Amino acid sequence: MPFLVLTRHFFNRLFQNDVFPFDEQLKEKLFAGLAILAALGGHVANLVFIKYMMVVPDYGRSWEEKCYFLTLFMLVLAFVVVLEWDVVFLDKRDYSNIMPLPIRPRTVFFAKFSSFLVFIGLYTLAVNALAVFVVAIYLAQWKSKAIGAMLGYMAAHMASAAAANFSVFFLIVLIQSGLLVLLSPAWFKRVSLFLRFVLLSGIIFLLLMFLVDGSFWGRLLGYLTDMKARSSSAILVFPPMWFTGLYEVLLGSRDPLDLVQARTGLAVLVGLGFIYSLAMRIGYRKHLSRSLEVQTGTAHFKRFKDRLAAPFNAVVLRNQVQRAVFQFFGKALKSSPLHKVRLAGYMAAAVGMTLILFVSRGSIPEGLTVANRSLLAGPLILSFFLLVGLRSLVSVPLSSEANWVFQLTEEENHRPYFVGAKKAVFFLTLLPLFAAILPFYIWLWGVTAALLHFAYGLACSLVLLEALFWKYPKIPFACSPAPGKANLHVLWAAYLGGFLVYVVWLDKLEQFLFRSPSAFLQFFILAGALLVILELIQELWFYRRTPLIYEDEPEPALVTLEYKPPAPIPNLDTESPTPASPTGTRIAGR
Repeated sequence: MPFLVLTRHFFNRLFQNDVFPFDEQLKEKLFAGLAILAALGGHVANLVFIKYMMVVPDYGRSWEEKCYFLTLFMLVLAFVVVLEWDVVFLDKRDYSNIMPLPIRPRTVFFAKFSSFLVFIGLYTLAVNALAVFVVAIYLAQWKSKAIGAMLGYMAAHMASAAAANFSVFFLIVLIQSGLLVLLSPAWFKRVSLFLRFVLLSGIIFLLLMFLVDGSFWGRLLGYLTDMKARSSSAILVFPPMWFTGLYEVLLGSRDPLDLVQARTGLAVLVGLGFIYSLAMRIGYRKHLSRSLEVQTGTAHFKRFKDRLAAPFNAVVLRNQVQRAVFQFFGKALKSSPLHKVRLAGYMAAAVGMTLILFVSRGSIPEGLTVANRSLLAGPLILSFFLLVGLRSLVSVPLSSEANWVFQLTEEENHRPYFVGAKKAVFFLTLLPLFAAILPFYIWLWGVTAALLHFAYGLACSLVLLEALFWKYPKIPFACSPAPGKANLHVLWAAYLGGFLVYVVWLDKLEQFLFRSPSAFLQFFILAGALLVILELIQELWFYRRTPLIYEDEPEPALVTLEYKPPAPIPNLDTESPTPASPTGTRIAGR
């Protein structure tokens, strides 16, 4: 049946994209993810509802914990859906492959919609698989000891959670469909990436506020409790309260405010679902059909870049190999959606973590001065995630043919390849990052302190750049990967330790240096000497002796073992054991 085949195809596409590379072992990875979500949901439910076990009776106050649970996992789903941004609507590849087939467009649209129903349904079932039993055991006892009361709590919990999760999905679709309708295909690609980055940063910020800053939920709960006590309709501004009200109504509440919240949630759910179906058709007729056409752009900006490139190459990239690696690095980042999306994810995590520091510690006595460690740590966090993200991305090739030109034109001296890669990281990513945040610190602290902070962060980032790309024998984005080389299950501990050392210790060091600004000069001299020493070591023992690697070799555990034929059965008629030959086979003899 075409509908079922297409639904399965679109569902698999959710885990075979630029963010979730589940091309291999899809079922195993999917089941592992669902198991983690089930354990997480059960653990959170146990933490927030355990006070109702035998200590605190539930006399209409459990809506607070229900709202917390729904809010937390609505944010988690929002994070996942934003990561799946590229496959929410049918893309160019879908139209190229599916539309020529003898399948009605309505079947394709409905199959795409059904794949998301399955996806969100699985998410809801996984998150609440254990949580429904926790809620039923802890809360139902205060209403009735009958088994029917437990089943009612389980059904109400699952239904309200499903409504909340589907509304989150449809809300994000509404944002994306608005861009599809209002913008041209070229502008949609630019704006959607930026908006995706903003949404990810905001969601990560809110998640960390919930998990790290305990006072955040307390303050928010205080506002909600006050509005609920006054039966204020302003409580409808907070969407999780819609489905908290639905939760209470399904349990039998007839409170007018709960009824208003439940009706609002259901109305939004139905309305957003209808908008999604319309937006998919509009996306086909207006946006994606036009995106198949050849897009032409202006050449004014290109001419401006060409004028700047000549003096830059004369000063910074004096070697033609360095220029080739530099340009290849820049164009790979610019043209590859896979690399841009993954790097945006790293930077969104950094921005969310930085905002947490500003909000949670922004009210300390130091205020917005140079003594505020949160403000000092911001650029260090951003640069760490940027460099770590790039270090993981440069091993992902732009295409399987990306290294052919470099192999055909490889020179005997390999130093320009390695140096060109580091210059590309510095000038194309690291320096623009610090230049973008410099005006903010000039506005806060003035020119002198901001420039010292700028130079300090840049010097620390250069040392980290050398450490992360230490003896890196590849051309970025031009090496074919091999399975088993990432070792993320091992390296995450090293990255975590490096993050703590890089941010915490260097943050304290900069705070110490600002107490005596003249000491900055000594730091810059030491950092420069360290960079020179590291460069000399690589010049002597790495640049001149290391060949370029164009294809990763698999880990030893993945290499097929050499086949050895089994030894033949000994001849039992002989009086003595058959001796073994030097090759491992037995020699027949009497």
